[in-house]
Amino acid sequence: MGLQSLAGRIDDQGVRDMISSTITEIDAGIRQLREAVFDLHGTGASSGLVQEIQELIDARSSSLNLRTEAFLDPRADLLPGSVGDDLRATVAEALANVAKHAGATKVNVDLRVNEGVVRLRVTDNGRGPDPARLDATGSGGPDDRENSGRTGHGLVNLAERAADHGGQFELTEAATGGTALTWQVPFD
Repeated sequence: MGLQSLAGRIDDQGVRDMISSTITEIDAGIRQLREAVFDLHGTGASSGLVQEIQELIDARSSSLNLRTEAFLDPRADLLPGSVGDDLRATVAEALANVAKHAGATKVNVDLRVNEGVVRLRVTDNGRGPDPARLDATGSGGPDDRENSGRTGHGLVNLAERAADHGGQFELTEAATGGTALTWQVPFD
């Protein structure tokens, strides 16, 4: 409104046109923002676990110069606390693995919640898993430790987190090259 008032007091037509164009762009931005807020309320999304995971992905991607694509099912906000805590730590550890071992430039995080099961799949375009780091269960090898209270090896921690919930952890070569990490657990 202030710009509209200002535009009426300016004699230069070029400046008035620029102000008018800016007002149109601002109005369009406001409409888009209102639609986005409405969509968030309509899907039941909240500022819980999903937002925390997205912020973690964004922070790691930015600091490590990784391009990321993420699908985060908003139903993850409804996960029980212990599953959510382990899921958050698993995402952090998976991204640390990509940064430390993969030599990747792109990572894809896919989080789905369906029929009492949460499934996280993290894939990258790096050099693929090192067979020397894997044992028969698909886990093993050193990695950064997260503030999860666990000590030891990162991949072992991922497998233990899944097993603690009666779930599964797998680290394989992605179909398109790179590494595919799958962490899947049931919940009540």
